[in-house]
Amino acid sequence: MSTDREMLELAAKAAGAHSTLKAFKDGIWVQWSPNLRGFTRWDPLTDDGARYRLLSKLRGRIDFEICVVRIGNHVCVCWPEDEPDEARAVVRAAAEIGRAMG
Repeated sequence: MSTDREMLELAAKAAGAHSTLKAFKDGIWVQWSPNLRGFTRWDPLTDDGARYRLLSKLRGRIDFEICVVRIGNHVCVCWPEDEPDEARAVVRAAAEIGRAMG
């Protein structure tokens, strides 16, 4: 994945987003259902709540002892002293699922 925007769009797809709009400074705009009007800001890279809801939606888990994020068959390693790596590992694993969805 070449950009955070591409990674966020693929992760949103894996999480069940109906559509996404152009990214803004932090995150992207997501429409979760075609029946809902409007889009909501979504950025699991910086928002802990969005990140853990994404992880829960995809039935993933974080092993804090060895700093590994597992979502399905996708595994990403993070470093314990660097919290942003944990966020990026969660979103990257979700994005790989989104990419596999086609």
